[in-house]
Amino acid sequence: TIVEGLPQMLPIEDQEIAGALQKSFTKLGITVRTGTPVEKVEKTSTGVKAILKTETGTETWEGDICLVAVGVQGN
Repeated sequence: TIVEGLPQMLPIEDQEIAGALQKSFTKLGITVRTGTPVEKVEKTSTGVKAILKTETGTETWEGDICLVAVGVQGN
């Protein structure tokens, strides 16, 4: 599962490019959740648990590992 807090993956790219990437991930069986900020990540005895902010409140996601990627804008 890929969780993106912004409305689309690759926010600085065209919607067409971001949509094509998301479609490719979906074809590979990878769930993509856009517009879903992560509020908290905790280590559990079996892996990790993430609290996701949704339009209706919060949702818990659990998995084996969590990779966090944060982009920065250069000078």
